[in-house]
Amino acid sequence: PRRVPVSPGHFRPVCVAEASPLKFGERRTLVSRGLIAIDGDRLHQIDEGEEVSVTVAREGPYIYDVKKAMHYASKEVFA
Repeated sequence: PRRVPVSPGHFRPVCVAEASPLKFGERRTLVSRGLIAIDGDRLHQIDEGEEVSVTVAREGPYIYDVKKAMHYASKEVFA
């Protein structure tokens, strides 16, 4: 088993059968029992025989700077 990040600041020992880098836009289909940890924050269990596809993309989800948004709103929207 290898210790891998499964959420921010938390590591868990997992068995890794295979690992290889994915290029942007490349789609990989997996048919196996296992676990997918996405961005170190979400875990998705894959049941035996279940098929899943993964793709790495630069689009989505947007990250907002709350401090900047509130500053803008206080100066431009609610002034």
